[in-house]
Amino acid sequence: EAPGQGRPRMVGIIGHFLDDVTIYVTDLGNHQSRVTIRSRSRQGRGDLGQNAQHIQELQDAMDAELTRRAAI
Repeated sequence: EAPGQGRPRMVGIIGHFLDDVTIYVTDLGNHQSRVTIRSRSRQGRGDLGQNAQHIQELQDAMDAELTRRAAI
């Protein structure tokens, strides 16, 4: 993994297929960052929306953590 990059693996609900998720964090300066999240199925042609769900779950978790830290 490169600095500012993470590669968690997530398991889908249907069929328990393993999906690869890549997270890139880019420092934009002035206390700002850009987060890019990509999710890709390892098997099959379709994912029945599972990749989008992985991304939404990660975005929700980041939003919750940022909200929690802002309240401190």
